[in-house]
Amino acid sequence: KLSHELRTPLTAILGEAELALSKERDPREYRAALSVIAREADQLHHLTTSLLELAQAGNSVKEEFMGSIRLDELILSVKKLVDFTDPGNHIQINFESLPEDTEYITIFGNQNLLKLALTNVVQNACKYSNNDKVTISLHATDSQCIVVVEDRGIGIPEKELRYIFDPFFRASNTSAYKGYGVGLPLAQKIIRIHRGEIRFTSMEGAGTRAEMRFPIRS
Repeated sequence: KLSHELRTPLTAILGEAELALSKERDPREYRAALSVIAREADQLHHLTTSLLELAQAGNSVKEEFMGSIRLDELILSVKKLVDFTDPGNHIQINFESLPEDTEYITIFGNQNLLKLALTNVVQNACKYSNNDKVTISLHATDSQCIVVVEDRGIGIPEKELRYIFDPFFRASNTSAYKGYGVGLPLAQKIIRIHRGEIRFTSMEGAGTRAEMRFPIRS
């Protein structure tokens, strides 16, 4: 049921391999294809490692797999990934409210898992807004880092909003979009492991706002 989480790098690997084999090419083109394959294979390795770790961890992650993570850098890495997998996106990053002290946007966590969680949320925003504008913003309080992802997409019916974290649930207005209803439950579990919380507000036909809060590393 988690196969869609792995589909993107697999598709890229297969596509590059098929393209490289379709006709004779010069060495530079082969190197370029192999570079993409290597990068996506590495991403696939990180994803499978993270999923296995998550399954084994239950509701926690071993401390040796944790470290300091700057959320601004995490957001930029997610943007870079989505730019590759979905070049037509219109993601805008808003760092205007960042504190001068980076300690206020640094949390303690597992880089791979958090990247997976945030990527799921951002990709959903892009998909269900048909690649209209998606804004990712980051700000902090004295005790929390707050990541907000906003889109102007199809929104979620009010009566169905309570079910979005149920595994395999899909809103009634998403039948035209591919999906399995696994990304948000997985994102919520990862965020909870990091002592954070994720909340959604939405208006059908107007857009959705996802807010993720994490405790600042003390």
